[in-house]
Amino acid sequence: MSRSHPVILRLVTWCLAPAGLAAAAVPPPDFATDECDCIIELENASGFIGSPSGAQALSGALSILGAEPALQLIESPFFARERLREDLLENGLIGVRVDGESEWVAWIDYGPEEHARRTALVRSLSPVRGMKGLESPRHRVGLIEHGDGLLIHSLPPGVLAKRALETIGSPDLKTTLRSRVVLEEASPVVVTVRHPERPGGSSTVAMSDEGTSLRMVYHGRFTQADIEPPRFTDRLDVEILDRLPGDAIIAAVEHADAGLLPGEDVISRLLPFVTQSQLPDERHARRVVVVTEAGPVAGVPEELRMPAIAVAIEVDGPGDSAVRQDLRVLASLNSLRNRLGGRAGLQHIPGPDALPEHGTRTIDTRALLDSALEGHPLARMVSVNWCQTSGPGAWQLYATTTELADRMAASLEREPGTVACIPASQAGRLNAPQAIAHLGSWLSMADLLVDDAGMPAFTAGVEAFSSLLQRSETLEWSVRVPDSNAVDALIRCHRSSDEAVER
Repeated sequence: MSRSHPVILRLVTWCLAPAGLAAAAVPPPDFATDECDCIIELENASGFIGSPSGAQALSGALSILGAEPALQLIESPFFARERLREDLLENGLIGVRVDGESEWVAWIDYGPEEHARRTALVRSLSPVRGMKGLESPRHRVGLIEHGDGLLIHSLPPGVLAKRALETIGSPDLKTTLRSRVVLEEASPVVVTVRHPERPGGSSTVAMSDEGTSLRMVYHGRFTQADIEPPRFTDRLDVEILDRLPGDAIIAAVEHADAGLLPGEDVISRLLPFVTQSQLPDERHARRVVVVTEAGPVAGVPEELRMPAIAVAIEVDGPGDSAVRQDLRVLASLNSLRNRLGGRAGLQHIPGPDALPEHGTRTIDTRALLDSALEGHPLARMVSVNWCQTSGPGAWQLYATTTELADRMAASLEREPGTVACIPASQAGRLNAPQAIAHLGSWLSMADLLVDDAGMPAFTAGVEAFSSLLQRSETLEWSVRVPDSNAVDALIRCHRSSDEAVER
């Protein structure tokens, strides 16, 4: 069996789904936005990109979105010459197309008062007259002065440059990036990435510095995403986050029918009948996912940090009983054993009468899963633990370790604090130093987690997410799903107090 585990990869890229919106230089009609795979808009961005946290965030976001060539271009020696990079960061755009060999175009707004500066910069490149416009063969760029701006493109001219050259001054080509998206506020850096046929559409991330935190607004607009929006999207009570274990790597809450949290995917694969209610006498309100670090387990190297995952579903109604929960878990385990067939180990699954009357129920599933997962560390870390909590409200709890199940039950049975409703489908928090340390152990022992085929994607995902989290203490987010082809998110990376003081 392959060791390429999409659940692990999904945990790495969880928080970084579609986002965005624009606010930089207005490109002329000839800027070939529709042909670009990635566009970066820049407005007074030198302070953001020049800060360690801003540079880390931009690098991480571009890596996760698959747009590293655009960042490499901004940092290239060509744009470092004269004041070209400074001008680009002040009021410019860069567009990149990756189809075989990368090509790019850039637009810098100078304004009427800056014509002399623009002319001096062009002359410093010692251009020669080409077939269409000026060219600097030494730097492998083409140059076109147009209106108040400067259009620069890679040589030899590709699709982007040809489109720009063909449409210079065309009164019919009016669609620009900014006319397609409306930002609620200006941001120094806005990145838009076009997606392949599925999910199609594009994602945009707007980044800004708030002093003690980095703020990222994300908007994804897709053509074939088929996301299931929650039926009740008005308000989400996030008070529960303050009651969850304080040492959690990830803690998140969402509407029960939102289906955005990756931990739910782990539990539903293991126990296919437990996480979604289809019966009229059951009402599910919210779902919580917590990821902590599992303790040491025999047969798993101590250096390898493995996650423990808990999912809790807030329940109400006469059908949501502990007895029904027991029956669903046992039926799920029998179903799992049947699906695994000959790959399943000998596993005793008790009947409902053999379960304890109160407290957490536990079934060690190592015998069932170890051979099916070819000794993967996850098989040795996972057991099935469940209970229905008592106290303020009822929660059906499922966890992959007994220790986490007990701690989660105690947290959920605490008295709630003040109601804290926000307009979101999901909200959560991530402990950045813990996440980085956890992911670092995955990189050092990646051969135990994924096979050779999955190694490049696994390594790239872990490194990109770790880069985004560098120099942060916590990451907080909220997500809305307006419809089946849209996702909006607000993400804040809070700096450590030491770094905030340094700034």
